[in-house]
Amino acid sequence: MTAEREVLDRLVSIETKLDISISRVDDHETRLRRLERAVWVAAGAAAAGGGVVGSIAQQFFTA
Repeated sequence: MTAEREVLDRLVSIETKLDISISRVDDHETRLRRLERAVWVAAGAAAAGGGVVGSIAQQFFTA
């Protein structure tokens, strides 16, 4: 095997690994965005639920 062929084979291997890494990073970014969105939805639901519980508790204890 010539040195030129070895370099070409190595370059193809690097390119393949790079393509795989890029697709994994894109998938990772998508999963992170989904999780961040879920955290904000949960925080909003907790705030709304806390407001409702506080309002009910206020009516219960002041009546």
